[in-house]
Amino acid sequence: MKRCSQCKETKPLAAFSRCAQNNDGLRSECRACTAKRDRERRERDRNAWRAQQAAYHRKWRKTPAGKRYKVRTSRRYRERHPDRNRAWWRAERAVELKGVCEQCGYRGETERHHPDYSKPCEVQELCFPCHAAAHGRVARLPAEGVVGCT
Repeated sequence: MKRCSQCKETKPLAAFSRCAQNNDGLRSECRACTAKRDRERRERDRNAWRAQQAAYHRKWRKTPAGKRYKVRTSRRYRERHPDRNRAWWRAERAVELKGVCEQCGYRGETERHHPDYSKPCEVQELCFPCHAAAHGRVARLPAEGVVGCT
């Protein structure tokens, strides 16, 4: 049994993470308090945390392991979705973007959205958040600010 330095409760040793630097080999706060502290910190510093994660991943993608991962995942996607890949290539060559979202009217960087992959040249021009919503996803916006509609 050990007492948590944060919640002051006495808990079994299994409730504490390992830490080689401490005499007993365990952290001074329990796992629940550590998780709560980390969750609060991430909520408080969400933009800084996202920017830090993005910087780490940009750096990692330039390493040999990151490059191999990109090649492997791109190949797997193309093999699993040949119709989407074919539609993307045809639209990339045939349909020029005007820079105006068809749903919200945002002027700036836009993307091609295929409502039906069997018709590769029939695309909608959407901003990033509208395109994510069209696919049923929540747009993960960059840490710097919103790109597209709000």
